[in-house]
Order: sequence, then C-alpha cells, then structure tokens
Amino acid sequence: MDVVSQVQRHIQHNVAGDLSLNRIAEVAGHNPSYLSRLYKRITGEELSDFITAVKITKTKELLGENK
Repeated sequence: MDVVSQVQRHIQHNVAGDLSLNRIAEVAGHNPSYLSRLYKRITGEELSDFITAVKITKTKELLGENK
C-alpha cells in the first residue's frame, strides 16, 4: 500500500482520534516533516487540509446533511 493511501485510510478510520502529524507519521513509518512534504508533493494538498475535509464530511454525515 502506498504511503498516501495508508495515511488517508488511517485518517478516515480514526477521524475522532489522534490525528496529530506525529501520530500519523508514526503509523506511516516516516518522519513527520518528511511525511508532510511527501503528502503535499504527491497529492498537491496539505495534509491538514485533507484532515479538515474528512472531519467536515464526517460531521455532515452525523448531522444527516450529507446528501
């Protein structure tokens, strides 16, 4: 599994948990700074932006507004 998929899957499955860069990097097996740069280079978006988007989507689902 590539690093981006692993990171995204971890975030989506742990949206209510610890989503600090240090924790995500630990799960992915990389240095936090390196992981952040790698994610941005591969996806074109900041890791924090992806985390925010996942949290917003989950909140909408919980509120019954995701249509």
